[in-house]
Amino acid sequence: PEFLLAQTFKDAIQGIKFGADFQQMEALEKLEREWGGDQNFDDFSWARFKLQELLNVQFLTRAGKELYEPELAANILFQKNKVEKLQKKLGAEDKVSVPSNSGSANAQRTIQTFFRANYRNHINLSSIADNKANIMISVNAILISVIISILSYRNLTEANPMILMPSIIFLVSGLTSLIFAVLSARPKVTSLNGKQTPSEEIKKNLVFFGNFVQLDLKQYQEGMDEIFKDDKLLIDNMTRDLYFLGKVLDKKYRFLSFSYNVFMAGFAVTVLTFLYVFLTT
Repeated sequence: PEFLLAQTFKDAIQGIKFGADFQQMEALEKLEREWGGDQNFDDFSWARFKLQELLNVQFLTRAGKELYEPELAANILFQKNKVEKLQKKLGAEDKVSVPSNSGSANAQRTIQTFFRANYRNHINLSSIADNKANIMISVNAILISVIISILSYRNLTEANPMILMPSIIFLVSGLTSLIFAVLSARPKVTSLNGKQTPSEEIKKNLVFFGNFVQLDLKQYQEGMDEIFKDDKLLIDNMTRDLYFLGKVLDKKYRFLSFSYNVFMAGFAVTVLTFLYVFLTT
């Protein structure tokens, strides 16, 4: 909060929650989460979760710091000792984990890291595929141009008509390889939403630009508002976007693999045919 009144109000709330009555409110909060929702905690996971909450508390006003920071420090020390005792009792920290639905900062960071790493990997793989496709396009275009230039001289083909056989083989295989390399590098934009798409479907596919460019601004804003209000819907959108990125990558690499295979086979057959023509004439 930027304003003093809002800062004071926030400090007051944090002082009540993490102040002198912290231990009693902690037990009540655990019961509320378990009975009022689907969240289940063992003692160690809950103690560690509340310790992390205490460590994240920050008072904004001078009065808040003077009134509540001593109690906060005492609660942090108490909770730290409690976590250590439970840890010793269990034997090892890695035997217990905080449930994914606990809403802890660690769980949120894990989800963010997962999506960040996957998006980066998808982007890198797409860039690698495009670079390889550009190499194949350049090589085939140059070789096809050279062969066509050589064949344009009549003296060469009239003196040795058999030279046309390896040239035609390479022109066909090179052109095929070039076409599939272009298909691999060609942009692929998914489009799942339209102006007549129901609002329930619109809000499921709003991460990628191809899925919302056909929408009105009002439809887009309403869909984004729904996403920001629902964490699960936001994660579902990102998951769905990763899935379609993977589908596009799969098609890219299929075309690229076929392009390289055709080029390799066509080049090998061309060289063998040329050697046969050279040795038999």
